[in-house]
Amino acid sequence: MARARNIKPSFFINEDLVELSFETRLLFIGLWTLCDREGYLEDKPKKIKMAVFPADDVNVDQMLDELQESGFLIRYVAANRKCIFLPTFSKHQNPHHKETISDVPRYNLGQALGMSEASPRLKLDQSQFDDQGFMGFASEEEYNNYLNSVPYVEPECDLGQDLGMPGANPVSTVLIPDSLKLIPDSLNPITDIPEKPSSVAPKFVFKNELKKMGVSEEASTEFLRVRKAKKAVNTQNAFEQLVNEAQKANLTLAQAVDYCLKRQSPWAGFKASWYMNEQQQQPRSNQQNKFNNSNKSTMQILAEQRMQLDQSQPFSFIDVNPTQPQLLNGAYDHE
Repeated sequence: MARARNIKPSFFINEDLVELSFETRLLFIGLWTLCDREGYLEDKPKKIKMAVFPADDVNVDQMLDELQESGFLIRYVAANRKCIFLPTFSKHQNPHHKETISDVPRYNLGQALGMSEASPRLKLDQSQFDDQGFMGFASEEEYNNYLNSVPYVEPECDLGQDLGMPGANPVSTVLIPDSLKLIPDSLNPITDIPEKPSSVAPKFVFKNELKKMGVSEEASTEFLRVRKAKKAVNTQNAFEQLVNEAQKANLTLAQAVDYCLKRQSPWAGFKASWYMNEQQQQPRSNQQNKFNNSNKSTMQILAEQRMQLDQSQPFSFIDVNPTQPQLLNGAYDHE
């Protein structure tokens, strides 16, 4: 069963690891999640591939050999079983106190010494082994059973001394109750227990947060003035809501604040819905203005044409008064 493990920042810049391919480095991390709390797991490349690279075409067996050649693990056979041992696992990981020991046969002292000579980069803690058995126990099974029966102790206690190892490193053998607590350290063993964070949270300043998000000093001051005039509260919740609304409108906070201030009636806050509505109304307003301008131009053209027509024709007066009828000569001459 895979387990949660710690990964430290210096893992990514380790001089030996960076010489390996990124798939091999990722495999090394995956092995941490598959091994037991002492760094042991079965050497089954196909099974490991399904656990770490279920959808990738990689050669896990070859990558395991590369990790062994670089001194990061040991591949060995014990009790007719192929096994893997991560020698430095206990120095950099702090398994959960309820995590059990697997039944994978342990790596013996003779093999450990032989591997350390072949690979000088591999430094094994010889206090983990004993010529007369496993940690002074008669058998490996008895050793594993005893480890699984050890009750959880507080971090300030020395688990190594509790196991009968007075010379054990009190730091590297301490179990942390929650294995999901990351240790911001390098690949070196933990040298001290970090202090508890201060319970006093830093004071929230609305203007400072605006400036951190890219709002200029001038815009921040003006925006706070508008908010004060409209009695808007400058709390952390109000700031987070402002950021969320700006993101909904696909704007940066600086763009949103600038939009609020450039309106004829400045906004003390920003709502994506307000912004969207104004953006939709603006094209229609522009279209109406364009239509009005088009009509106005046509009317002006017609007026100019009429004026030109009137100017080209002289004025003529028409006498609307009736004239007296003109009689034909001799029409009434009967005599």
